[in-house]
Amino acid sequence: MIILHRRTNKTRYVPAAAGQSNTPVKKEYIMNYMYIGNVSVHSTNPSEPDTLTVFLHDPDEAKKPPVMLTAHGTLAQYIHELSCTDHEEKYMRKRFHYNSFCVLQKVEVLDYKSSTHAVKTITEGSDSTEFID
Repeated sequence: MIILHRRTNKTRYVPAAAGQSNTPVKKEYIMNYMYIGNVSVHSTNPSEPDTLTVFLHDPDEAKKPPVMLTAHGTLAQYIHELSCTDHEEKYMRKRFHYNSFCVLQKVEVLDYKSSTHAVKTITEGSDSTEFID
């Protein structure tokens, strides 16, 4: 039997049962995904106060399906505080990075003129108290 560690390239061999061989298997990678759009709605669960369920949409592309993600910690706080303000940053498009478990990893606020240039990046543990006016 082979045990793979998700975050490293290490493969560990465990003695195989009778009739099985010790052949290496390809490593599993956690997929990373990206969505460009804005937060349409967010909600919180009373049993998990530091966690938000976030629904994303892209108002510029009607055929693009919405996405439901989970945000924790600093990212959840950033989304909640931004929804309670009327700063310009609230209306700017954002690039949301998330993994295959639909957990938000990073938010990048995009420039109005370009969908590739990030004006601000928010990650877990970063300071998001100052918004763009």
